[in-house]
Amino acid sequence: MISFRDASYTYSIKTPFEKLAVKNVSFDLNEGEIVGIIGHTGSGKSTLIQMMDALLLPTSGEVYINCTSVQDKKANLKQLRANIGMVFQYPEVQIFEETIFDEVAFGPKNQGISGEELEQRVSSACAVVGLNSGDYKKSPLALSGGQKRKVAIASVLSMKPKVLILDEPTAGLDPRARNSLLKFLKEYNKKFGVSIVMVSHSMEEIAEIADRVLVLNKGEIVMDDATNNVFARREFLKSVGLDIPEISTMMNMLGVTDCWTVSDAILRLKSSMTVANGKRAEVVDAKEGGVGSGV
Repeated sequence: MISFRDASYTYSIKTPFEKLAVKNVSFDLNEGEIVGIIGHTGSGKSTLIQMMDALLLPTSGEVYINCTSVQDKKANLKQLRANIGMVFQYPEVQIFEETIFDEVAFGPKNQGISGEELEQRVSSACAVVGLNSGDYKKSPLALSGGQKRKVAIASVLSMKPKVLILDEPTAGLDPRARNSLLKFLKEYNKKFGVSIVMVSHSMEEIAEIADRVLVLNKGEIVMDDATNNVFARREFLKSVGLDIPEISTMMNMLGVTDCWTVSDAILRLKSSMTVANGKRAEVVDAKEGGVGSGV
């Protein structure tokens, strides 16, 4: 879907403020996968995802979207970007239309969609994120933070992107809204096969949703591997200012070294309790001379 080949980006070239933000990055984003991007502040995450959407063109190297180089003068960047949906951090502050319908319809309208197809686009996108048709005439500004986030995401989904890029999508949400959003993203990926790229400072969220993780440090990809393999290298993560999920630290204290999510931890603990209760029952049975005691 998207390919980087030794791609770099430098801000303010040939000025006193020149800064290399992304350096010699190479990777492929494959169809249908969920990729997490992590790195400390200033590591180049936001610059990287803007390059993925051709909002920033590489100052050296190559970036391809659907096998087309974004630097090719004949490339139709508008058409290439139509395949990629970008949800910026705190997207609800970018809401500007008077009604939910108009907000979600804004993107398709700019793609030339109208009439019955436009209504279907809006209806489908809202249904996917759990917005009711009865609320279409409401002002999105009157909604809760979590609902506003849904409207902002629906406004991107209505354009039917093949790649969905999200920059800190759960920032500022309460735990319930956060869990609901992560669940939606996983289900949306599974149902429609849309590739998802998510930037997050939360190792817990990345562990929960990502199939694969890119670790950035000083503008370079220093690790690109399956999520479990990345979090298994705790000392390396610490060396670049990161760490494993907090639940993993707790489970490590209990002797479990390969547990990365809360849901997995719950299953492990339940399993351990079942085994422990079974052994305890055998001991009690044996002491009382019951069945299975061998007495």
